[in-house]
Parts: sequence; C-alpha cells; structure tokens
Amino acid sequence: MKNRVTKTSRFRVTPKLLAVIFVIGVFGIVALSCTKQAAPPVEDQEGVAVLSYTRFLEEGSSHFTLNKAAIVGDNLEIEISGSGCSGMTWKVGLVDSEIIAKSLPIQRYMKVTFENKEMCLAYFTKKYTFDLKPIRVKGYNKIHINLNNWDSPLIYTY
Repeated sequence: MKNRVTKTSRFRVTPKLLAVIFVIGVFGIVALSCTKQAAPPVEDQEGVAVLSYTRFLEEGSSHFTLNKAAIVGDNLEIEISGSGCSGMTWKVGLVDSEIIAKSLPIQRYMKVTFENKEMCLAYFTKKYTFDLKPIRVKGYNKIHINLNNWDSPLIYTY
C-alpha cells in the first residue's frame, strides 16, 4: 500500500488581506453610525412648539393660508384655511429653527407645518393653539417671533 500524501491547502493571512478587511470594517462602521434618523412626525408634538433646526429646514407644507396669528398668554393661536374634504385629517405643527438672533428683544424664527392629504375642492378654516413655553430663553422675558408667511413679528412676553 502506498502512502498517499495529500496537500492541505492553507489560507494565508497577508498584510494586504488584513488591510482590505480593516478598510471594509471601518467603512461598515462609519456607514452604520452615520445613518440619518427621521425627525418625529408633527402629530407627535401636537399643540406644542417643537425646537428643531433640522425639521425647520426639512418640513414642507401643503398649500394653506395663514389667516390669523396672535400670542395669547403662553400660546400662539393661529387660524389657517385650506382645501379638503373635512379638514379632520390635517396635521398641523409649529417648528422653531433653534436660531436666536441676539438683539433686544431676542428673535426666534418659526413656521407652521401643514400636511393635507385630502383631495377635495371644499375650503375649510380651522383654529390651532401651540404652547410656546419650550422656546423660552433663560435671562430674557421677551421674544420677537418671526413666523413664516406672517408679515410682522409676534411679541411673546413671559
């Protein structure tokens, strides 16, 4: 009987292979850690001003008309109009840009967000109220609010 010698193949780990594995691993970690997280939907903060620079830039709005805007106590009261079937499914929010203009009084920049998926030609007007306490700034008791689609600043005193 002859002795058969079988060759065992050995996998060689070379420096070049280690470098490739390292680079792939680093890119994988970076790709997973840099995923963009979606901003929470407007309806999660219904009735409260949301401070988010990202959402201020990202939030688009369906077509609507801002009819009235007024500060009453610690609230911003608005009246908006838009087309729809009933207005019952409208999602309306208030987003602050988190940018504070260092003037006296200080200024903040905000906008009303409006989502309307109703596909009807009727026209509705609705009122909404938003709590402004989250936009307060320590050391100040007055803020000029520059509201998108509104002609003049609103003065919030607290």
